[in-house]
Amino acid sequence: EFPDFFIMDQHVRRFLSTGEHHQPIWFFLPIVFASLLPWSVALLLVPGWSSALRRFRDWSPLTWFCVAWAGVIIGFFSLSTSKLGTYIVPALPPVALLTARALRDVVAADAPLGSRLGWPLQVLGGGMLIGGVVVLFLTIPLRLSLSPYLWAGGVVLLAGGWWMRRSRDTQRALAIGMVSMLALLSVVISARGVTRSYRELGLAIRAHAGPDDQILIYRHYVQGIPLYTERRAVMGA
Repeated sequence: EFPDFFIMDQHVRRFLSTGEHHQPIWFFLPIVFASLLPWSVALLLVPGWSSALRRFRDWSPLTWFCVAWAGVIIGFFSLSTSKLGTYIVPALPPVALLTARALRDVVAADAPLGSRLGWPLQVLGGGMLIGGVVVLFLTIPLRLSLSPYLWAGGVVLLAGGWWMRRSRDTQRALAIGMVSMLALLSVVISARGVTRSYRELGLAIRAHAGPDDQILIYRHYVQGIPLYTERRAVMGA
């Protein structure tokens, strides 16, 4: 039973044909871009990055190695019908190396990257502040819980973008961008915990379920249910 479930079902069948986690073939591209923020935006603002891509014949063996490393992983899982963002985590280190190499040249040239990158951060921060107000008028669950996180993220980006624009040193501006994104990431992780927590549901089931009742989870197994109910849960097809 274990080989059929873990190897055949969770690997072979999920790769070839499955109705769970179905995503389009380009699903991982925006994930890679978002995973490298703010450096992915910084690269787009660097003059001459497109010409460097066209000069691929001059790339070093290490550059080709990083490109192949990331390309094989992203390409392989893009062909799968079942996709999750975590599948391409092993492809992020080589992409990060290539990004750091490009930004090293920017720092050496002392390009005004802080002023260019600060504006997008401030625009995004302003959008999050406005979004925190708009959410209050929507009829969606947890709207009162989400607004403070949107406001907190907006303040972080506004402050970080303003500080980056005032910084005349490119290396310092990049450090400010890194700190701002780490602070934003902590806000996003906290907000995700609020929206995806099964604590209240699990505690309600534990309070009302009888000793002979069985918990059945349909299609997608939720780890939080057995944790908070303190009893075994069975997944049904």
